[in-house]
Amino acid sequence: MEFVDSILIRLADPATRENLFDDDALEQVLQAAFDLSNQPIEGPFGSRFDELRLGYGLPTSVTVEGMWSPVGMPQQTRISLQVDGLAGGGLHAEAVWRGAIIARTVTDLASIDKVSTARVSGSIDDEIITALGGLPADPDALEAERRTRLKAKLQGLVGQSELVDDARFDAWLTRQGARSAGEMIRFLGGDRSVAGVTVAFTPLAQGVPPAPKILPLAAAILVRPMPVSIGELMVTTHHVRSRLETSGLDMPAVPGFTRRQPITVIWIVPAELFDDAAWPGAANNLPDDQARVARRKAAGRWLAAEGIGLVAV
Repeated sequence: MEFVDSILIRLADPATRENLFDDDALEQVLQAAFDLSNQPIEGPFGSRFDELRLGYGLPTSVTVEGMWSPVGMPQQTRISLQVDGLAGGGLHAEAVWRGAIIARTVTDLASIDKVSTARVSGSIDDEIITALGGLPADPDALEAERRTRLKAKLQGLVGQSELVDDARFDAWLTRQGARSAGEMIRFLGGDRSVAGVTVAFTPLAQGVPPAPKILPLAAAILVRPMPVSIGELMVTTHHVRSRLETSGLDMPAVPGFTRRQPITVIWIVPAELFDDAAWPGAANNLPDDQARVARRKAAGRWLAAEGIGLVAV
């Protein structure tokens, strides 16, 4: 049976519909629907189909422009009309899904117990003079001494010296617009200062199981057999989404969660698509089955940023 038809049959049957979306697929669809970078969401995941429409046709539109004027009158008025349903092209989604994905979230979150601040105090050059009897005459030696002491003060502010290594210290100097530790010290002698903030949290209660979280979903499903054209599929995705965004299919907002797009688009493609080594994400020495999974997950991450959930069958 042809791939698209087999997927439609599986979607139509409630007994096989849920099995089409494994845990990895549901997680990737959820990542495409919501920005979960700051949300404690985990599996196992479940799906809920409140409404599923197969073969969902999307009307195309034509812009008609022209001029009109009353009979016998010289003045003309320009008109521009957008008419739906006249153009061909057969834009459609294989299915539209309205429902939800059920995830797990930790409801017993820690609260802030204490906040304390500290600032870099004292003159670093004064400390060098006290320790060495004067500032080194060699510019490189002076810069090295200033760098060592300034970095040590930053490490003391954050309380974890490994968080302020040489690379992070250099990146911090660059963000401040300083070309050296000495230049940064001169900045701090003016109208700038450096402070650290320590936030202490209450301990989490032990043994609290994650609670189910229902996250409403409105999604268009696009199914493509091999060979898959990513360019064509991406263009179709944007056309389908733009049509559905004004159709009233979108779901209500979820407090505390940010939607990436009003309508999520789901790609269902053959898993062998990711046998192609041109897909990034897999190390060269991985076995074929593990490489396929690694490439699929890597693709799912960047597609999620576009509001596209990936399902590999």
